[in-house]
Amino acid sequence: MKSGDKETYHSNFTIGLTSANLSFSGPLVKNRTTFFASVRRSWLELVSVPALAIINATKKDAGEKKIAGYSFTDFNLKLEHDMRRWGTLAFLTYYGHDRMKVGEEQFSTDEKLPYRHHNENRLKWGNVLTALQWQLPINDRFRYDMNASFTRYVSGFKKETETVWGTEWDDSYEYDRFYKGMKQLTG
Repeated sequence: MKSGDKETYHSNFTIGLTSANLSFSGPLVKNRTTFFASVRRSWLELVSVPALAIINATKKDAGEKKIAGYSFTDFNLKLEHDMRRWGTLAFLTYYGHDRMKVGEEQFSTDEKLPYRHHNENRLKWGNVLTALQWQLPINDRFRYDMNASFTRYVSGFKKETETVWGTEWDDSYEYDRFYKGMKQLTG
């Protein structure tokens, strides 16, 4: 991960085909303590939501609706302190989260025969990493690195199906959810 500049502040904004990135860096204590922070976010839903609305408007008369979406978010932070002859101490953290959904809905356009079938699948996953790092110089050619870190990974899947039909509004509903996580502490 990048280190912050010890002398001056910097900021950067970039926009790409799928995401936008904003970063800041600079000194907290001049020539001793620096920071670097960045956040990245997908922006595809700004295009996909209106496009999906147009597609669904054309399929409404046929009793169909499509469900789709994807987004991600990342965040990075690094704080670094120069302890002179005792080396460098750094705190790092990373957060990332992704979400995706797909599905469809079918419905009756005839009010005398009401029917609606909704099927949606959602998947999400993400990471968190936090680390403390000490780099102690031994001489001009060697240094000793010590690290302590915590990581967490989580993923989940959700499936939702609902069917409503008939004049009595008889319905069936199915909901499945699965989450898996893993945590690790190292030193």
